[in-house]
Amino acid sequence: MEAAQCKKEVARCANGAEFSKQALDQIEGLVDDIYERKRIMLSEMENAVEDGCLKRLADCERSLAVEKYKHANCDSRIQELQSQLEAANRTSDIMMSLSATRCSRNLNRSLNSSKSTFAVKLNALELSVFPDGNKENCVVDGKVSDVMLTLEAPPRLSEQQAGKLKLLNESALKKIKQMDSL
Repeated sequence: MEAAQCKKEVARCANGAEFSKQALDQIEGLVDDIYERKRIMLSEMENAVEDGCLKRLADCERSLAVEKYKHANCDSRIQELQSQLEAANRTSDIMMSLSATRCSRNLNRSLNSSKSTFAVKLNALELSVFPDGNKENCVVDGKVSDVMLTLEAPPRLSEQQAGKLKLLNESALKKIKQMDSL
């Protein structure tokens, strides 16, 4: 039965007329059909919602997996950078230690070179103080850290030579003390 006929039948019922058996069967069929369509539509809607939820859940799980992967990459990168930083710090400490050792060695070499240069100059001055090359007149106290030349002039020196030797000894002591204090 069509919808127009159903309307007529319902209108007749409203006026108190009775339905024919065939009309009642048709109305019942229509109601059953409507309920079946409603059930199908609700089922489809549930399935669509469920499918949408499942799709969204799958998308969320994929996004979560991607974020976990990124987080794991960040953690490994952080660990890698920390190990590189520790290695750089160790290298820096070693380089600073080596640099300090080199500076110390260079300073010692420089001091030793200055001392030997000073000793050569001192020998040249001694030779000029003792023109005859006789060093027996010069008395030297042989300490390693403090080389001290005696301030007493030997009796065979002239007063001028003794004065030169005394000044030479004093300046030599000052220079040696300056070098040792460095």
